Amino acid sequence: MLALLGWNPGTEQEIFSMQELIDNFSLERVSKSGARFQPDKAKWFNAQYMHHKSDAELAALYQPILREHGIEVSDELAGRAAGIMKERDQNYPGELNVEAVFDFDDENALEITYLARTDKTTVVNLTNHVYFNLAGEGSGSVLDHQLRLNSSQVLEMNDKQIPTGRLLDAAGTPQDFREFRPFRPGIDSEFNHIRDFKGYDHPFVIDGWKPNILGEVGCLREQTSGRCVTVLSSQPSVMIYTGNWLAGGCPETKSGGRYNDYDGVAIECQNYPDAVNHPEFPSPLLRPGETYCQKIVFRFGTFA
Repeated sequence: MLALLGWNPGTEQEIFSMQELIDNFSLERVSKSGARFQPDKAKWFNAQYMHHKSDAELAALYQPILREHGIEVSDELAGRAAGIMKERDQNYPGELNVEAVFDFDDENALEITYLARTDKTTVVNLTNHVYFNLAGEGSGSVLDHQLRLNSSQVLEMNDKQIPTGRLLDAAGTPQDFREFRPFRPGIDSEFNHIRDFKGYDHPFVIDGWKPNILGEVGCLREQTSGRCVTVLSSQPSVMIYTGNWLAGGCPETKSGGRYNDYDGVAIECQNYPDAVNHPEFPSPLLRPGETYCQKIVFRFGTFA
């Protein structure tokens, strides 16, 4: 079984319960939004403004919206979480109603659909932060996992991990993942502050992205196990984070141990970070009457 950091399947069932979904898939109103907003990402689901609804209430509220976007969800394999972020929470305007739908299909794919509505123009950028270690629980570092990305440009970052607004060509750099390559050779590079960040923690621009179109982001694979996960998204960029600071802050492992730095990699499909401060970036604004609808797909498989 592949390791999802922080997820213990338990003894009663091997599929995610709603609580496990809440514990392991974090919603971020603005991912790495920058110095002007500073959202508290870690406690989104546990904050006092979170209100859980029954499956029947959620279905009645959001199934019509899902159908408007051509999305059908199987009740047997779907999990849902919904919440309300109140006016001025973390200084954001408007009350934001959010739903995340997790759908497991018969072809080993996890589809995550994010929906949101607001009563005032506000900033929205939802993603998840699940970590992958395709070698399995207790296997150690992911730095020898191989990644391929449909990305020829990356966002230039300053030393505080905020985008400068410039796009850098990835060709020939340690952030060139257009062909499969492991993380380890580039982990100590000075390019785009990789060494300063203690590893990869960078947004990659998805080539050929078009709004509201699901496209392939890339593929992560691990050679000893033969496991791989192909990632698709409707979002224009993906954050690659190699677990640079996992040690000391994570829950116990499935076997009762502790995670070390680089024991998992996160693939966070999202809008460009700090887009609210860069008019040239895809807009993160959601207006009254609009429905925010984005999808991420993790398709698991094997390779020879």
